[in-house]
Amino acid sequence: MNNIKQLLNNKYDSHVMPFLWMHGEEESVIRTYMEKIHQASIRSVCIESRPHEGFLQEKWWQDVAFIIEECEKRDMTFWILDDKHFPTGYAAGEIEKNHRHLQKIFLNFTKLDFVGPKKNAGIMLDWLVSAGRPSILDAESTKEEAHDAFQPEILSVVAARKTAFKEIEEDTLIDLTSFINKKTLYWDMPDGEWSIYVFFTTQDGGEASMQGYLNPLVPEATDVLLDTVYEPHFILSIEKKKEQKC
Repeated sequence: MNNIKQLLNNKYDSHVMPFLWMHGEEESVIRTYMEKIHQASIRSVCIESRPHEGFLQEKWWQDVAFIIEECEKRDMTFWILDDKHFPTGYAAGEIEKNHRHLQKIFLNFTKLDFVGPKKNAGIMLDWLVSAGRPSILDAESTKEEAHDAFQPEILSVVAARKTAFKEIEEDTLIDLTSFINKKTLYWDMPDGEWSIYVFFTTQDGGEASMQGYLNPLVPEATDVLLDTVYEPHFILSIEKKKEQKC
């Protein structure tokens, strides 16, 4: 009964928070949007940054400032999606552009088959785990690019005796990780057919829509998101509060 009385007296909580898709419209259009939302008895809004071409640029800050003014005038609250892409972690492309070594990391493996016996066989693991085999055509890459590029880490190497095509004898599994020396595996391979599995980290994997996303397990990666997206919005909110006091 109390809820009905509150509704009849236009007193109620706001339970709807629509997305306001930002496309870089004119100021008058944005203010009209806010007016219509308020007239629909909606007291909160979430601004959606994905379609805005000028995200984190001057036009974006102007648009956000208009919305803040409208919310203050109409006693409304508002939220901001915290990245250029959904879900969070893209950092407005900053990771992909300038911090590639901080991108998401995946676990992968590759396999090669050999026939023994081979005394002190040497297998160059670096070639197996790289995104592409080294080529003389890559010689033009700059030192800066090479330094920033992600370097795969070899985690372990395991061998198993083959019993048939794509089949192994599990009881013969041998951990060869300790036989790695400077990314080359040295092993006295016994007689017979052997499959050697190399497990390594890589940045190739996951959904195509999340390529270039930060590695959330690395503090330095999340710092890029905070510095790129969160900090500028926080500074804007502080500036708006100072304007109110003046």
